[in-house]
Amino acid sequence: MTKATHEDWLYAGFRILVNKGHNQLTIDHLLLLLGVTKGSFYHHFKSRHDFTEQLLSYWREHIATRSIRELQQRHLSPLACLDEVLVGMASSRDVGTIIPQLQGIDALMLEMAIRAWAQHCSYAASHQHSVDQERMAFLHNMFSQLVNDQTLAKSFSWLLMLTCVGEKHVPIEISKQQFRQVLLLIRQLVVEQSANG
Repeated sequence: MTKATHEDWLYAGFRILVNKGHNQLTIDHLLLLLGVTKGSFYHHFKSRHDFTEQLLSYWREHIATRSIRELQQRHLSPLACLDEVLVGMASSRDVGTIIPQLQGIDALMLEMAIRAWAQHCSYAASHQHSVDQERMAFLHNMFSQLVNDQTLAKSFSWLLMLTCVGEKHVPIEISKQQFRQVLLLIRQLVVEQSANG
């Protein structure tokens, strides 16, 4: 029997979420994936609820809002910040680039799995709502500095959020090139509004 670290359990949880969905996020499925005993689970977590709370907190802190904190620490100009956000949205979203143990997990697919979970679970919904609020606050602040109009800044924030989240919900496949074109169009609109303001 191998030993599983605290993080191993969380990483296994993310893999189950993406590959099988939140209904399969059970202790038994985790044990099967990790090849360990039930005692190992209870060594790290008080209960399944404790596990899922820690899983969601880890996702929020280390995956979903990590780029916001990194951008804030760089003190970029608003336009440079927007460019970094757009490049991040257009580039590879493999979670393995920031957490090597999660190689092959697409960040947007993970988010879609958590959003599906949030439809059925209040504490998953609470974490998702907090992440969305943090993202919207960040985007609104950035766009406010660019267009100097609070209503327009909020509209641009929603446009970018809906574009990013909606990409995986649209049943028609969009190529990377087409998605980049959409992001470039948003940038062009923002720059034009900035020049007009």
